[in-house]
Amino acid sequence: MGYEEFLTKLADLAKALAPLIPIVAGLVEFARIIGLPSDKWAVAASVIFGVLLTVLIQVAIMFPVVEPWLLAVVVGALIGMTTTGLYTIGSRWADKVGKE
Repeated sequence: MGYEEFLTKLADLAKALAPLIPIVAGLVEFARIIGLPSDKWAVAASVIFGVLLTVLIQVAIMFPVVEPWLLAVVVGALIGMTTTGLYTIGSRWADKVGKE
C-alpha cells in the first residue's frame, strides 16, 4: 500500500467514524452522571465505548441481520442523550430567567 492509498483509507475511516465521537462523549457523560468515580475512569470509559462501538459496527458488517438492531440502539442512545441535554439546558435557562 502506497502513501496516497494509506491517506485515502485514513480519510475514509475518519469520515465513517466521526459521527461516533459525539456518541462516545455522550455515553461517557452519562456514565459520569450515574456515578463514574473520576476523570481517570472517564478516559478508560471513552476508550472502552469507542472499541465497543467499533466492534459492534464490524459485527453488523459481518452479519447484516444485526445492522437494524445496531442502528436502533445507536439512534435510541442519540435521542436519549439529546433529550437529556435539551432538558438540562432548558432547566438552566428557566432558573436564570426566574431569578431575573
